[in-house]
Amino acid sequence: MSTNITFASPSMRWKRLLLVCSSVLIIIGILIVTTVEQLLPLIASLRATPVEKDWTIKLYLIGGEFLAYGVGMALVGLFIWPQWVSLVSFARRNTTAILKATIAAMLLLWLPVIIIGRSISIDGERYWWLLDDAMISMRYARNAANGLGLVWNPSERVEGYTNFLWTVYMALVHLLPLPPSKTSLVILLTNLILAIATVITITRLIHHFDGGWFVTTATIMTYTINRNVMVWAMAGLETTLLTFLFLLAVYRIICDAKNNQPRLSTFFLISLLSLVRTDAIVFSALLYLMSILVFTNKTRVLSYSGFSLILPIIHVFFRWFYYHDLIPNTAYLKVFNWEQRFIAGAFYVISFLIQYGIIIGFALFSVLRSKQRLQLYLFGIFVLKTLYIGYVGGDAFYNFRFFVPIIPILLMLAFLGVKSFILLLNEVDWPKAWLRKMRIWFVGVTCGAIGAMLSSSGWLSLGLLFFAITFVAIVSWWIGSVAASRWQREALSTPDIRPQQTILVGALSVALCIGTTPLIIPGYTTFLFPEKSAEFVFVGLFLKQHTPEDSKVAATAAGSIFYFSERYGIDLLGKVDRYIARLPVVSDGIVPGHNKFDFNYSLGILKPDFVVADFAIPVTEEQMREEAKGNTAFIGQLYFHSIFREHCLPYPIYVGSETTIVQCDWSPYFKMK
Repeated sequence: MSTNITFASPSMRWKRLLLVCSSVLIIIGILIVTTVEQLLPLIASLRATPVEKDWTIKLYLIGGEFLAYGVGMALVGLFIWPQWVSLVSFARRNTTAILKATIAAMLLLWLPVIIIGRSISIDGERYWWLLDDAMISMRYARNAANGLGLVWNPSERVEGYTNFLWTVYMALVHLLPLPPSKTSLVILLTNLILAIATVITITRLIHHFDGGWFVTTATIMTYTINRNVMVWAMAGLETTLLTFLFLLAVYRIICDAKNNQPRLSTFFLISLLSLVRTDAIVFSALLYLMSILVFTNKTRVLSYSGFSLILPIIHVFFRWFYYHDLIPNTAYLKVFNWEQRFIAGAFYVISFLIQYGIIIGFALFSVLRSKQRLQLYLFGIFVLKTLYIGYVGGDAFYNFRFFVPIIPILLMLAFLGVKSFILLLNEVDWPKAWLRKMRIWFVGVTCGAIGAMLSSSGWLSLGLLFFAITFVAIVSWWIGSVAASRWQREALSTPDIRPQQTILVGALSVALCIGTTPLIIPGYTTFLFPEKSAEFVFVGLFLKQHTPEDSKVAATAAGSIFYFSERYGIDLLGKVDRYIARLPVVSDGIVPGHNKFDFNYSLGILKPDFVVADFAIPVTEEQMREEAKGNTAFIGQLYFHSIFREHCLPYPIYVGSETTIVQCDWSPYFKMK
């Protein structure tokens, strides 16, 4: 049986459809760009609030995005579509060209986000920043580079990070002659380089599974435009490094297994994962287990595994003697003394399973169809890692950070499944068997796709979601009936329509796999606008310029504010506070790391001079009562806390769009202007 997919020359009807769609997009883009001033009052009326100043730029960029998509689609229809067969033939012969094109696309799409979307100009200087948790690591790194040690505040040893090797790398960056405004840029560019290295590793990994040009192209291009992947690369955390090392370890294990010659360096690479991120010890354990299963020389594998564990063991001894803890402080904060942890973890896991349902389905089909042990082991790693993520309560952030390292494996398996599915259909008595199953196919895949997209929107209730899926299923059944009858008529006059079958099924399957995952396109221009967290940069600089060097600042957003202010930091949510991390949860919120706080302790005992509140005054008590419940309870309960209301809230010194800095009357600097 052939393992190659053959594509026939596509119909000209599809070319005309592409050109029509491109014309519509171009017209929409022109209309938006030429009517910006007229659209602003309309947007203000729809939002019932005045539009911000940056909305003019937003509309121009949105219109430009429509124009770009329209022009791109027109170019595909005019030049690429007619040469489809030649391009496929070229891609089959030259996978290096596919890799180069993907890297070029990554540079084209990701670099503008780094340069524009993750920076802001303040007083004539451009500042780059990372996600707030990454900026916590950056503060530890700068203190280490300055000779103060891996500490949050001088002489206070609390491990408020979980990414030891990444924090060490950040410390090395801080040894460079760079101002604080530019250090984050180096981290972002590092993640871009690591992402490119990841793409190269994925390509080599697919080669070992005989994926060919089809699986290679689909996998690495989908990885490049995946929203979750890019968001966490641009966050500046260790996620991209962990993904690269995990895939490299998988690749090394497979290469060594083919020669049945385990290498010690491979096992040291596996052990490094837990140093990149502490809970990646789960990945390490699963890869050790995979190594035992794939190698025949079990004794050597066990000896190499035991010897390589010296690195994480040394790290544990360092943690104990330096921080007097066996696990990071954030592990106590997010995992322990929290009864609703399993509910939060279940929501997190279910959200991922729904969002990536089509991908997981095709990946499972590939595993069952191929009956390859390596595919089974990789899918098993995904299943066991998923159970662990649910057990620890998921994550505080969107975009499935904990699943990102395994996403390339799922994509590879999924497109291997698509390839296997297409080849399977070629073996079927065509077209009669297809006609019998076409309705089921349309209903099944459409329900799965619509269900994933709707559920990921976050605002549809379960009842509305069920109604939407049912309605779409009925419509899809009807469409399937019409399509089946049309194909039946064409089959009477067409001797062999397997090539058309391949185009239809292949295109639909690939479109479902790609389209039901979170993508950066469409909506790419939203990544070019600085996030609301950019205000934390300004707040930090304001505190540095207008407060004494030895003053104490308390805040819930413990990243950029403390990195740029360089003030003694009191984290109200306990990421770097040993006492708060070990408390039981005090709110009904299910966001890890945001449901433990004690303002009697943080304000009444630690006595900060300034407090950064996560609301902009004036506010109504009704608004704050709503904020005092659920995942934002720490905001509202701070507002209503007696110590804060009496000693701090009456004395604001700065009001931003989403934050307020107040001065507390017990501060020795209270009477300073």
